[in-house]
Amino acid sequence: MARLSDKYHVAAINFEAGDHAVPQNLLEIDLALRAAKIAWEKYPYLAHRFGERGRRFTDSDSCWLVALARAPRQVVVTKALEWLRTVLASRGIPTVILEFHLEAIQRTIRVEFPEQLDMQIQFDQFLSDCKTERGRLLGVESQSRLIDMFDQRFRACTGFKVDSAAELITSAWVDEHSGISGSLSALRNWFADAERFSTDWIASVHGVLAELDRVHGFGPEADSYRAASIGFIRSPCRPTRAKFQGV
Repeated sequence: MARLSDKYHVAAINFEAGDHAVPQNLLEIDLALRAAKIAWEKYPYLAHRFGERGRRFTDSDSCWLVALARAPRQVVVTKALEWLRTVLASRGIPTVILEFHLEAIQRTIRVEFPEQLDMQIQFDQFLSDCKTERGRLLGVESQSRLIDMFDQRFRACTGFKVDSAAELITSAWVDEHSGISGSLSALRNWFADAERFSTDWIASVHGVLAELDRVHGFGPEADSYRAASIGFIRSPCRPTRAKFQGV
C-alpha cells in the first residue's frame, strides 16, 4: 500500500488502480512503463480484449511489480506474485503473460541497475516454479510441438485472428490444471465467441484443448472438446464481427 510520505502515486498512472505502491524513483517508474509496453506489444490479445483500460492496468501493475522487487525477502515477493497470478488468470490473462512481463522487468534491471543485485533475482523463485509446473504437466518438447502445430492452424483460419493464441490457450490450460479454477473458461469463452471468430478458428480452439487433454491424460473433457471441434468444422462459415475492446 502507498504511504502518506510517498512522492509518486499510482493514480497518476491509472486512476482506477486503487492505492498500491509504486517506485519512488522516476528512473524505476520509467523502467516499469517500458517493460509494460514490451509485454503489451508482445501479446496483442491484451489490446483486443481489454482496450485502453487494460493498458492503464498493465502500466500500473508494472509499477507495482518494480516496487515489489525491492521487498526485503524473496518469499514475500513469491507469495505476492502467486496472488497476482491467480487474480489475472481468473480474469482471462494467462500466466505466460505475467512471466514474460516479469522477465522484461528483470532484463531491464540487469542492464540499467547492474548494482541492484537483489532486485535482479526477486522474481526467480516464482518463474522457476512456473517452469517446473509446466514441465510436470506438459513437458518442454510436447508443449513446443503442440503450440507450433496449432499456430499454423490459427494462421490459416479465416476472419479475425489474434497472435499467440495457441500459447495463451495452453497457458490457461496449465493454470486450470494447477488449481486456478475458472482460468480456462475465462480465456476459452472469449476465443470461442462465434460473434468474434470464424468457425474454423473456434474449431482450432477446441482442437488445442482436446489435444492437451488427450496427450496428458484428461480424457473425459477431451471427448467433449473433440466433438465440439468436429461440429464446428462441419458447420458452414458465416460472417463474423470483430470486437476489439471489453471482456
